[in-house]
Amino acid sequence: MKSFVLIILLACCAGSCCPCVDKPEQKKPQKKSVVRETIDGVTGKTAVDNLQRAKPKIDAANETGKQKREDVDELTKP
Repeated sequence: MKSFVLIILLACCAGSCCPCVDKPEQKKPQKKSVVRETIDGVTGKTAVDNLQRAKPKIDAANETGKQKREDVDELTKP
């Protein structure tokens, strides 16, 4: 009976020490093949993807510029 409890205890300790439990899987960026990059470049997919990623920054810059123009207009009112 004591050996059975000892085996169960060792199994639990060994299971909790597994390194795969501690580290979540991280996705590695996949490299595109040369053919895929060429097709994306020719079709314009790369440019569209870059635009979609940059849209929030562009919108924020436009909003800042609009606010500056409004401030200048407010200051130059007669």
